[in-house]
Amino acid sequence: PAPAPTSSTNAQGPDNPWPALWALVVGFFMILVDASIVSIATPALMADFGADIESVVWVTSAYLLAYAVPLLITGRLGDRFGPKRLFFIGLLGSLALAFNLAFINSFAWVLVNQLFAGCFRALLFAPGLVLIASWFPPNRKATAMGIVLRLMVAAQTGDALLHLTAQTLASLTPPRVFDAIEGIQGFPP
Repeated sequence: PAPAPTSSTNAQGPDNPWPALWALVVGFFMILVDASIVSIATPALMADFGADIESVVWVTSAYLLAYAVPLLITGRLGDRFGPKRLFFIGLLGSLALAFNLAFINSFAWVLVNQLFAGCFRALLFAPGLVLIASWFPPNRKATAMGIVLRLMVAAQTGDALLHLTAQTLASLTPPRVFDAIEGIQGFPP
């Protein structure tokens, strides 16, 4: 017989999957927030870049298409390269592109950034669900999925609250600090 694995991660996943669940939650949260953040930032995009409403709608449409189309193959890619690796690549790419928005000075680059962000975030969803299913025992899968579902709903609720408080935050902070914060959250400067 083969020796037992000596690391804290076996073929099924970590011995204690609950801390790892929070990394997955961050990825799912980013998917949902970015799907609606451009709608919240529409007036800022129009004012800062002189874009019309039709152009700004293209940013949201491009993101959603770049997210939805690769979803068709991310399951297969996860089977081939491993769901953990795919999720990690998606998370790093998503974080880098969210941070990048703080430094973009052209509407065309906002569109390109969101296209790539959609592709990277597609690498988060299906592999993330596979990881939850493989890491948790049958008696804990429903609990883990319930946590993820509740936090996804919270992300959508948070978007609405962020929209209501964004103007107040802008008036209370120095302009460049707020621009950097908005970029990290998915807003262009």
